[in-house]
Amino acid sequence: MSDGSSSIYVVNPLDWEMKRQLKVHRASGEQVDKINELEIVADKWIFANVFTTDTILQIDIESGLVLAEWDLSVLLARQNALLKY
Repeated sequence: MSDGSSSIYVVNPLDWEMKRQLKVHRASGEQVDKINELEIVADKWIFANVFTTDTILQIDIESGLVLAEWDLSVLLARQNALLKY
């Protein structure tokens, strides 16, 4: 679960009791705010977007470390270019 900060909360789906909290951070230690739209992949990673950006993060499910970061703004630019025709 996310609240839009740099925290991800692991909760029990039956009673919403918080099991643990992850702080999403880059290897430099910098925390990443505005974590949004969480998806668990292969029980290893969390994919999330950074709210109000075109950035997708791959996050280690155990540590909160950002493993990969993708800027997808090129897709929006490409879509807008195609819509002109």
